[in-house]
Amino acid sequence: MRENRKGKIMQRNIKRLPAGVMALLLLLIISSCKPPPAQKEERSVEPVAEAKENARAAEEDAGTEEEPKTEEEPKTEEDAGSEEDAGTEEDAGTEEDAGTEEEGGEGDPILAMVDKVESPSAKVRVMGSLAMARLHAGDVAAGLQLLEHCREVLEGIDDVEIRLGVAENLHVSLAGLESTGGISEYRKQLAILMEEMQSEGDPTRHLTANITSPDAKAKFLGLLAGALFQAGDRTQALLVFEKARNIGSGLEGSERIIALSHIASSQIGAGLAEEGSAQFRDIVSAVSRVESKDSQLGLYEHLDSELDEFREDEAVGEVIKEISGKLRAIRYQDDPSLLLVDGIADLGGRVQVFCGLAVSLFEAGNHAQSGEMLSKAGEIIEKIEDAGMLAPALARLAVAQARVGKVEEAKQSLKKVEEIMAGLEGLDVRLTALSDVLDAMLATGIKEQTQWILAQSIELSVLIQQRAAEAMQQAVNLVDSLEVGRGKALAMLQVAAGIEKASLEGGFAELHFRLAGFYHRGNHLEKSLKDAAECYQKAAKQDHAGAQVALGLMHLQGEAVVPDVREAALWFKSAAEQGHAEAQVSLGMMHALGKGVEKNLVVAHQWVSLAAAQDHREAKAALVELQGKLTPVQLEQSAELVSKWNAPKNATVSDPETGKEGESPKKQ
Repeated sequence: MRENRKGKIMQRNIKRLPAGVMALLLLLIISSCKPPPAQKEERSVEPVAEAKENARAAEEDAGTEEEPKTEEEPKTEEDAGSEEDAGTEEDAGTEEDAGTEEEGGEGDPILAMVDKVESPSAKVRVMGSLAMARLHAGDVAAGLQLLEHCREVLEGIDDVEIRLGVAENLHVSLAGLESTGGISEYRKQLAILMEEMQSEGDPTRHLTANITSPDAKAKFLGLLAGALFQAGDRTQALLVFEKARNIGSGLEGSERIIALSHIASSQIGAGLAEEGSAQFRDIVSAVSRVESKDSQLGLYEHLDSELDEFREDEAVGEVIKEISGKLRAIRYQDDPSLLLVDGIADLGGRVQVFCGLAVSLFEAGNHAQSGEMLSKAGEIIEKIEDAGMLAPALARLAVAQARVGKVEEAKQSLKKVEEIMAGLEGLDVRLTALSDVLDAMLATGIKEQTQWILAQSIELSVLIQQRAAEAMQQAVNLVDSLEVGRGKALAMLQVAAGIEKASLEGGFAELHFRLAGFYHRGNHLEKSLKDAAECYQKAAKQDHAGAQVALGLMHLQGEAVVPDVREAALWFKSAAEQGHAEAQVSLGMMHALGKGVEKNLVVAHQWVSLAAAQDHREAKAALVELQGKLTPVQLEQSAELVSKWNAPKNATVSDPETGKEGESPKKQ
């Protein structure tokens, strides 16, 4: 009896269904209950058009068809009583029957009938079609309930490909109903579910697990696909490219365009120029449909930048040309004057063009347009971020401002230049900026920044000298690494010539001293006392003690110079005061003999004593000879002079050829 009651309740609920929906349901269930011919056939996705047609037919039938008549069977008393009871229940709609329905555990009769369908994918198709019919009929709650059941059944399908195909079909079939409450959110959740299905067995899944931004994920996958393609894994690369495009296509607006452009760029970089170019053409078409001109400009600039590295690639030349053309058309639509600087990439160069135009227009009497050109130059200057480029651009603007009579504005521009240059680093950058500022000063006749410019010029000149000296010192170090021989000597001559050309005075005494030794001895270079004397002179002027002693000996002996004992004594004294032992003994003997200097045995004894204290052999012999010629008082005076002088011990003498410790060169 209880089973009969359940059946009657189901019949009653089924009768409430629209006739068209009932017919559709029966047809779908009958077709779905048929055993599938093969698994491959079950995995095919029902065409979207068919699902939509079923839904439309169900809606039309709901308002026009009558309930189908069935042939009546002979009724028993029990059946008649039950039918009467059922009629009573239906008319009264009592709470008792409601309770009976609940107790029996019977849910929606449609779901009960759908449960008879064995194939999960067929269940989803049946419920999806019914949901569409309910939604079109305005019963949103019932439609969403059916869709929720669809999702539950979907998650129970084991085969990923079948599950994904059914989900995609359902997702597409709901595309036209996004305005219906709840459908948009349902499609988003379904899309997430589909992405998870696609990720199953996907080797990129773990690589992108922590990338939350779809745009970033699409870009990463595009780069990964490009790397795979170049590594030779073409099949996997194409699959990853496809996944990246699917992610990018799922975005909206500018994000979608930018993501897809990253992927297309990766395709071109991987060698798929034809495919990448085709993608860019589709993207360009999408950009052209963007309503905002500012947005179009920004997107075309992005595409132009994305393709910048491929400008030499003939395979993508046409699409680059197309994008550049559209970019120019939008960029110069409101300002044709920008066409004048279209081919000039450097912002500073653009400023120069507009400043030149401003002056020319002013001189032609067109003051209004002249002012517009200066304004254009100012707008470009505002976009310059590099201080090294900004300073010269402002200087050029100052020149133009002064020439069109805007002197106060020119002064303000030069003041900004001064502030910018104070923070500039790097000699080359500062020199370039200073050169332009000097030109501006001369052109404008403005004197306010004269002192500042002068100080900058002097400072930079010193820096130039320092840099030149550092470069030459590096050259000297390089020469030192060469083996001793003629090649090294010739290299040293080359460096010396560079030093003289750069007018560098200090820091290279040792180089000249060693060259002098080569000339003096005739080692590795042809012997030349004249060249030796010149090199000794250069080193001696830089207080090289060895060179001073050698030059003193040449003056004393008349080598390549006129004999001059006084000149010799002066060079010996310079070296002796630096602690050079040979210079000290030579100067001492000259004082003892009164040769070139005043004869003074006390001073002679002092210098010889200082040399002997450094273990100089000749000084020790000369000291013995002098001891007998001085009185005890003179010896005490000499000792006092030695004590005051406090000569350093173990002073060294540089050898002209090797630069190592040794004696000064003597006449051969």
